[in-house]
Amino acid sequence: MSIKTEVDRAIHGYHGDDLQGVTVGFELWDDFCREVGLAPQPTEFGEGDVEVIYLGLSVRPGMNPDTINLLTGL
Repeated sequence: MSIKTEVDRAIHGYHGDDLQGVTVGFELWDDFCREVGLAPQPTEFGEGDVEVIYLGLSVRPGMNPDTINLLTGL
């Protein structure tokens, strides 16, 4: 299964109304960007972090090598 499909499942499987972003494991990050056809851009906070906007959400590389995390909360 592709990393894009796994991220899609995680996003669409969440039923709350406070989803703010997603992190994708750093070992999966390049594959995810390639699969969705997006190039990482600096975040608006300019702290050296990068993100892509996918399905209206900020997606960033995560701290763990192979974990997808949903960022929730207001």
